[in-house]
Amino acid sequence: ALDFKNNPLAKRLIQELEDMTVSASGRIYLAKDALGRPDRIAQMYPEHAQWLKVVEKTDPNGAFVTDLVRRLNLRGASA
Repeated sequence: ALDFKNNPLAKRLIQELEDMTVSASGRIYLAKDALGRPDRIAQMYPEHAQWLKVVEKTDPNGAFVTDLVRRLNLRGASA
């Protein structure tokens, strides 16, 4: 995990690193992430559709939706 000072240069660098991660079939650590983009997360986690089926069955009313889930649109349409 890496921590950067919050500024525009760091945000651009983080986006570039995220792009490189996707290109390398890698994943970011969601618990440490604050800038991940929903489209990139879907690319990093190809099993998202399977996860979503389990989540919708287990929590159909969205009682356990977190800020992270909302920010990354994890309960939205599967990519």
